[in-house]
Amino acid sequence: MNIPEKVIISGMEYEVIMTDKPLFCGNNRAYGHIDFENRKITIDNTLRDEQGHMQTLIHEIIHGIVYDRDISFSQDDEETIVDQLAKGLYQVLKDNTELFTGNEENNHITVVIPEVTRNVDVDAIIEAIKEKLKQEIDKTL
Repeated sequence: MNIPEKVIISGMEYEVIMTDKPLFCGNNRAYGHIDFENRKITIDNTLRDEQGHMQTLIHEIIHGIVYDRDISFSQDDEETIVDQLAKGLYQVLKDNTELFTGNEENNHITVVIPEVTRNVDVDAIIEAIKEKLKQEIDKTL
């Protein structure tokens, strides 16, 4: 899987930049950073392998969804958070089909988008995403 030069989050195009310069969040070293104002995602090329870079990109995409959908982890209930994340992820998958398709022989992810393939249960896809996100949130609590 290759890191793209751009990714669309909630209709906004973000440039994706790989850098060899260290990234920081406050005083902590970071794998990636999203700049909402300048619509840029920067990924530290020196800290991780290709899988780690993709995981970092997805992490930053989720930050973009949280920002765009104005999700408040301290004020919104879990179902609202999961529902908003699922809707945001669905939109990212729909807008960036080339990012999430690949050769299964190489352990790549394949995601089918409803506009491309007919007879897909969109509600089932959203429910599956919501359940997975709920599981991930539960792990962190």
